[in-house]
Amino acid sequence: MVLVDPQLLVERDGRDDLVCGVCNLVLQQPNMGCPEGHSFCQECYLSSLASEKACPTCHHPTDETRLMRNRPLENLIAKQQVRCAHSHHSANGDNTLGGALGGGVLGAMDELYPSALKRSRQNSSASVLSTVELQQELSIQGLPAAGGRELLLTRVESLRGAKQGLGCGWVGAIHEFEAHRDACLWEVDTCGHEGCEMLVPRREATSHATTACLFRTTNCGFCQEELIFWKLEEHQRSCPAALVRCPNEGCPAIIPRPKLYQHRAQCVREKVPCPWQGCRMHVVREGIKSHMVDAAANHLQLARDKMTEQHETLQAMEITLADLQKRVLSPPLTTVFDWAAALHPCAEGAQAFSPTHVFGPGLEGRVAGTTQATSEGQNTLWIGFEITNGFRCGVFARLRVLDGSDHSVMKEIKLGSTEKPQLFEGQSSWGEELKFSEDEWRGALRIDGTVRIRAIVHIYLDF
Repeated sequence: MVLVDPQLLVERDGRDDLVCGVCNLVLQQPNMGCPEGHSFCQECYLSSLASEKACPTCHHPTDETRLMRNRPLENLIAKQQVRCAHSHHSANGDNTLGGALGGGVLGAMDELYPSALKRSRQNSSASVLSTVELQQELSIQGLPAAGGRELLLTRVESLRGAKQGLGCGWVGAIHEFEAHRDACLWEVDTCGHEGCEMLVPRREATSHATTACLFRTTNCGFCQEELIFWKLEEHQRSCPAALVRCPNEGCPAIIPRPKLYQHRAQCVREKVPCPWQGCRMHVVREGIKSHMVDAAANHLQLARDKMTEQHETLQAMEITLADLQKRVLSPPLTTVFDWAAALHPCAEGAQAFSPTHVFGPGLEGRVAGTTQATSEGQNTLWIGFEITNGFRCGVFARLRVLDGSDHSVMKEIKLGSTEKPQLFEGQSSWGEELKFSEDEWRGALRIDGTVRIRAIVHIYLDF
């Protein structure tokens, strides 16, 4: 079925009787079914009767059985001449089919448009051309030149209207309208390239497909790989055969991408670090010699600073070495105190001492323990090590309180370390308080009521 906007009729004045009152388009198979003779498209009439059994205009009762084709009106419509929907004659430039699909120049342009277009195609200047001449005119513009004479004539008329800025110049019988629309160069079609969703006028389809479509296929100018046009720029940024310009400012070299690294390794405009140790300057390769001259004073200062730093480091290493030599030459004097101390928490201030151990001439020491007052279920035990007779020395000791079975360590304190022993000046002592809960204290007591204290003591004489 051909849908024609009444504004496309060449003779529009006084033709309201040719328009369907339901769809407002030129009547298709006009039917009437009321005494007043109101006519509507057959499909429109049946659709209206489905909701109301009455004439859509006068509302006189009727139904499908009373419908009859209006042959005189149908014959009158068949004789009507219509313009292309893309003609500039579309009323107000924005009717349903004409304006939406192409529009055109309005107003005064009606007077300039050739009056011959209001007559039949036989009076058109293009109609006097032969089929070969029509094909030649289309081929020159890069437009399709295949098909029958009627199709070629429609394309030429559309082309000439486009050149004059007048829209499509086709005028023909109403029954030819659909065939013309299928061939009109002003109609739009989707681009044929996969992925492209653009609607392109047929007269521009060739130029769009070859020069404008982002989804057209093309070849990389460097490696000749075939790819989609919109991917070309991204491809050429990494194309192994592409020529690239050296990124160094002032270097005019244009080289294949795979050789860029090799070029930059020799490029005189490449910035490289100054070879002088400590200098953080980066200068172009060709400027290294002048930089070494200009920065000579700064380089000498860097050298002095480095020498000073190395001298201080060397002194620190000598001190450390001397200390290590003392440690190696004078191994510590070591003994183990395994002492069962008779200490009871109820006896506040009760003291107990292990047997005194003689480490060497004039150097004696022992382990000591003292109970403190109990509070809030806590038992406090002070344990430590003391030099009872001696001189300046270093002490590293571990003092442990064992459980009642003498197998597990319950508490432990450390005095000094192998790297930094605790300094003792003659007779002196050191220790810490240890807190025991009632359960912990019962766990620490042996069967005989004593507490096992085990101490490992290292004495450093050269300290």
